[in-house]
Amino acid sequence: PLPLKKLGETQKTAGLEKEALETFKEASRLDPADSQVAGRILEALLHFGEALYDLGDFSSSLLFYDEAVRFVPSDAALWKKLGWIHYKLGNTQKYIDSFKESYRLNPNDTELGQWLKSVAPSP
Repeated sequence: PLPLKKLGETQKTAGLEKEALETFKEASRLDPADSQVAGRILEALLHFGEALYDLGDFSSSLLFYDEAVRFVPSDAALWKKLGWIHYKLGNTQKYIDSFKESYRLNPNDTELGQWLKSVAPSP
């Protein structure tokens, strides 16, 4: 995996982010315990997801954020961003579910908690 990590870093530096992401994924497959590789994959996913979001390509952004949430399911900020993407796409139940998961992971987000109570009151 070390040569693959170096290749991925070189690709990333050269602006070949998609290729770098694939290289880091392959390195992770070969050595799943390598947290450095996992961090690089997550970084690439977020880079692409955010760039596509900023361009208004929410459907494509969703693909990258879905993958990021699978990578780090305990990250409240990722779930919140996923909620915003579903909101922009008009996926009502999915954005509510994503925001609920974000709030479950970070109950200190009082603004989100208040908003959830107003749109999705508990039974």
